[in-house]
Amino acid sequence: MSNDTLGSRQDNELHSYKLVTDAGETKVAQRVDDPVGNILLDGILNALGGASYVTPTIFNVSCASNATEYSQALPANTKCFILKARNASKINFSYSLGTTLTNYISVPSGAVFEDKNLYSSQTIYFTCSKNSEVVEIVAYT
Repeated sequence: MSNDTLGSRQDNELHSYKLVTDAGETKVAQRVDDPVGNILLDGILNALGGASYVTPTIFNVSCASNATEYSQALPANTKCFILKARNASKINFSYSLGTTLTNYISVPSGAVFEDKNLYSSQTIYFTCSKNSEVVEIVAYT
């Protein structure tokens, strides 16, 4: 097994191990049964500069009507955010008010949109293709 810079290991069977540390010393290698999930989390941490103390903030925005543009202000100093529809809607997403029908990013049903840019402050705007949808957003600071 080899160490990577994020403090995890993998064996030849793709089992993931998380190193438990105390004051900088490795104490235990703990086996985790979800190697794919941990690889994805390690990728997110790596994209954020390997930060190990990233604070997630979860937003669940109820979107009653598909004809309405909704918005969510992200926390100050957001490093990354992830956006997806909880159910089966396509999302039209934009960084500018009033542009979710003209100048937008389309997030297909079942897909996840991730932005790894750093924002001191940002509001995001979106519409859904179906009524009674919930848009799930995780912002990391």
